[in-house]
Amino acid sequence: MKIWAFAIAALLAGPGHATEFVETDLFLDDESFYRVVACGAAPEADCTRPMARWPETRARSLTVGIANIDADFPVYKLSWARAAVDEAIAEINGAGADVQITRRADGQLADIPIYLTGAGRGEPVQGTGYRGLDGSIIQAGLVTLWWQDGTISTAAVALSADVRRRSIRSVMLEELVQALGLSTDIRGPAYRGRSIFDEDTNAVTQLLGQDADALRRHYPLPNSLRQSASQ
Repeated sequence: MKIWAFAIAALLAGPGHATEFVETDLFLDDESFYRVVACGAAPEADCTRPMARWPETRARSLTVGIANIDADFPVYKLSWARAAVDEAIAEINGAGADVQITRRADGQLADIPIYLTGAGRGEPVQGTGYRGLDGSIIQAGLVTLWWQDGTISTAAVALSADVRRRSIRSVMLEELVQALGLSTDIRGPAYRGRSIFDEDTNAVTQLLGQDADALRRHYPLPNSLRQSASQ
């Protein structure tokens, strides 16, 4: 059985290093959009990698937390980073998907640890001790996933020391959603500045529209809960 590892970098706004994305000039239907972000499938094409999800029981009680703050991470950004974690958790928990996250004080023990790194844009992450992060090139943010047979076993998020103040909320939300298995960006005018998965901007701070729908498709509520929610 193959164990997959996948690392995804979030770009700072403006020119930068490429990350994995699907390009389209069209506004996609909901199913096509979901397949883009969930398995890297271009419209009317096959998946480029397996879909991956946290196990059902773990998805309902996932924890995240700041595991380490590098000495070179700017002190003045700490309060924004911490607030961004809480806001991202609230957006994910409120999206109507069968996934719930809580913040854990000891981030080293969290299901999804977050590392505030000293690495600048285009530099390798160092010193986290987390396989898949250390040595990977970071832009604004970075997430790494490990899964086997479509089941995620571990994930971690890193934030760059260079992340812009106005981008922190969007980057944190994107990285945590990608840590749930929706790990491909999308590039095109229809989604520019309108989706957390937009390859070229870090502007969206809420899970709305197709972004929220994709999370619900990836972690659908049981029928009984779905019916209750619609009443």
